[in-house]
Amino acid sequence: MRIGEVSRRSGVSVRMLRHYDALGLVSPSERTAAGYREYADADLRRILHVEALRSLGMSLAEAGDALSGSVHGAFGPSPTLDALIERTRSRIVAEQELLTRLEHTRARSPDDWEDVLITIALLRAVRSDDPRTRHDAALTPDALPAAAFAEAALTEDELNVAGALRWAAGHAAGSASAVVAAAAEALSADDPAVRLRAVALLGDLEEPEAAVLLASVLTDDNAEVRARVALTLASQWREGSPAASRDGATDAHPISGPRLTTDSHVLSAALLRDVLVQMVVDGTKDVEAAEALARLTVEGGRATAQERAADRERTADRGRFAARGRFAARGRAAEGNRTADAAAASAAVDAILDRLRDPSTPSAGRVRLVQALGEQPDAVVQAVVAPFTDDEDPDVARIATYLAHRAAEQPPT
Repeated sequence: MRIGEVSRRSGVSVRMLRHYDALGLVSPSERTAAGYREYADADLRRILHVEALRSLGMSLAEAGDALSGSVHGAFGPSPTLDALIERTRSRIVAEQELLTRLEHTRARSPDDWEDVLITIALLRAVRSDDPRTRHDAALTPDALPAAAFAEAALTEDELNVAGALRWAAGHAAGSASAVVAAAAEALSADDPAVRLRAVALLGDLEEPEAAVLLASVLTDDNAEVRARVALTLASQWREGSPAASRDGATDAHPISGPRLTTDSHVLSAALLRDVLVQMVVDGTKDVEAAEALARLTVEGGRATAQERAADRERTADRGRFAARGRFAARGRAAEGNRTADAAAASAAVDAILDRLRDPSTPSAGRVRLVQALGEQPDAVVQAVVAPFTDDEDPDVARIATYLAHRAAEQPPT
């Protein structure tokens, strides 16, 4: 076969076939008396093999090594394919970064190419190798969309820079839902460090969706992630928070959000309580966990007081409107969540007591649990600590006795 026919059969240009010949990759088996290349069927097969290997991303040199019979060592099929896979992954990452840069630039709706160049410069700044440059870029939140700062925060190792980037993500132009979406994707990452950054990003947002997403991570398989989530949610456990005042659900708890049921609220509260109690037992940020459990009790007590006031108001409403049959069931969602808060508060103390009584709880864990009771309001301590003053563990008994005396000395509030 002459070179033209081989080109038609293989789809390889005549120029490339000549290049293959010059490299010694595929040389014709014969030449005519006039010096023209004459290819055999075996030559055509080798050309097709070269093209197949090139379709995997191999260079011509790698394809030549593979076809020369070097199936061992560095040019064996397995190591060669591994190298190709890694090379392809790197190329995909680079293309994804380019796509992200283009999307962020387009999201700014630039008026001219000068705006485009400014945006590109800022995108480079938040990815700079210099922490100071990244920090300075975060101080101009109006310059980039919120998602750009969120993505940078999710890869930032420097604590101060990460804090600045999270602040910028919360104040930058664009919907907070883009920040929540970026964090949600990061929560599924294999690396716990990435999930921790996502938790920190969500914790800085005053959005119901962020709190609901955080509650879903209370069952994370990494203890540090669970602890960070629990402490973040406990810090938001309060009535009238910004996250709990939308869609008319003025008393909805941030964990439940305005679109979740009271059952979901209780479930999240139970998970939160259990994680905090386990942190105390394990000694994982046990002081912070004990303070968080006390916060559940205090806020739950406030919810109970609010519920009693609401009951009095509803009784008065029934008296006013019963004659006309106009009594409305307003406030039922708020009532359900306030009841859930009060139940969670009582359950928080009960959970501590249950673990104290559990014979499988290690001695050090029981000591930390009775110390955690000391963070509770004095009225709670007085009501529950007495049985532990003569505990068989002298450390537990000593701490319980001290707490009982301390609570008894406090004036009633």
